[in-house]
Amino acid sequence: MKTVKNVLLALLAVVIVVGGTYAAIKWDMIVDKWQTEADREVFKQTTTYSEAAASFLADSYKQYNNAETDADKNTIMEYVVMRYPNLDTDSIDNVTLRSFYNQCLNH
Repeated sequence: MKTVKNVLLALLAVVIVVGGTYAAIKWDMIVDKWQTEADREVFKQTTTYSEAAASFLADSYKQYNNAETDADKNTIMEYVVMRYPNLDTDSIDNVTLRSFYNQCLNH
């Protein structure tokens, strides 16, 4: 009887340790995800991000104007939205590029 009790207590201890470890790992993953999202939001406010977005929009706008078919133009517009689904256009100084981005969003 004492052996069964010891085995059950050992099993309970293993379950608690494994469960606690799993919970700690899950918590770390959640916190890491939140931190990554926070870092991403901070980066989106930087000049580097805005300049990269403007450069991408300028290149996409050029490709859009050089596209021969409506299908090609649609593909370019879809790619712009896929690449920058929620770009803050206030960070883009060029009115033409802002307009092109909004056109892509409303496509």
